[in-house]
Amino acid sequence: MLAESAWAFEPFVVKDIRVEGIQRIEPGTVFNYLPVKVGDRMTDEKASAAIRALFATGFFRDVRLEVQGTVLIVTLEERPAIASIDSRE
Repeated sequence: MLAESAWAFEPFVVKDIRVEGIQRIEPGTVFNYLPVKVGDRMTDEKASAAIRALFATGFFRDVRLEVQGTVLIVTLEERPAIASIDSRE
């Protein structure tokens, strides 16, 4: 079940984006899929879009957004590298 953030925050201009929790996936990959960039005005709608976009990659089992001042913190939990192995051809 996909859960979106239930909290709301005041819109703000993103001065920095920090990505936490990734181990195998490169930060650049996350930034490519993230529809929010430094300098953008962050709103609840953009936060929801960001969560949906990152879940849609299939790379993550959990996606959370937090705000510290003007810094957007994207906390991710990666899915296992191999979900299953099927040797049938």
